[in-house]
Amino acid sequence: SSNTPALIPKSAIDQANLITPITEIEFAKFATKLGTSDQKILQELEFDTQDELFDEQENYQLHPVCKVAYIQTNKCSQFFVNGEEFSPNTGDDEMINFCNSRVIDAGQNPQLAQQLFSLNLIQAKPQD
Repeated sequence: SSNTPALIPKSAIDQANLITPITEIEFAKFATKLGTSDQKILQELEFDTQDELFDEQENYQLHPVCKVAYIQTNKCSQFFVNGEEFSPNTGDDEMINFCNSRVIDAGQNPQLAQQLFSLNLIQAKPQD
């Protein structure tokens, strides 16, 4: 749907299962897995930004090469970042908002922003 672009719909998993048997989790990991060139870019970014400090007043955005998605089963949300399962240190709503918007305000969500920052998944949003 237009306001939940990071949600992997059951229909996509059903379609994939017409081709090959795959679980929702396997599909989500595959859908968010980075290609070799993206992994290399992310490694270079990690090196370039290793001295940057977390700013609690900053607006952050997902690194352009990173991929995030989530699945919902029985009212439970599971999150995936760059081909791996991800456990946010906050409530699901904050993580769902981040997945769909790809931005986070560290002032409003300091715990999640700090977690994402420490994993080199976000960068300071350029000032408009």
